Amino acid sequence: MPAAVRSLRVRPRVGKEPLPLEDEYDLQDLTSFALRLLYRDVRPEEHTPSYAGKSTRTDFLVKDLRATVEVKVTYPRRAEREIGPEIVVDQRYYQTHPDVSGVLAVVYDLAGTFTNITGFEQDLSGTYDGLWTRTVVVAWPPATP
Repeated sequence: MPAAVRSLRVRPRVGKEPLPLEDEYDLQDLTSFALRLLYRDVRPEEHTPSYAGKSTRTDFLVKDLRATVEVKVTYPRRAEREIGPEIVVDQRYYQTHPDVSGVLAVVYDLAGTFTNITGFEQDLSGTYDGLWTRTVVVAWPPATP
């Protein structure tokens, strides 16, 4: 993803402005685009069954993979300390969905707040109660070419 984003942010054609990728919605749109290039059945905001008296929505359900893709973004007051527990809670909700066997959590570090990316990814990746989870942190903004 970072390599693809570089091509959108540094455009070689004269007079073409870089495409803005500044917040969680921009990155969800970009993620949706990338998923749809790879998979035919990508469903945005799929509802989960009720769990602990509440239901939630996935960012994307990729039916071919039986997986959800969750996009998270850091901000100055929303860093790894806040996002980690969100991912754990998401895992519990998504585990109740009949079409989900796994969760891919992609965290874009817009604020540059991560101090131990590898540790964060490893701590929040694995198999829990039969649900595989992979967490990936993308440093942001991507390096220029």
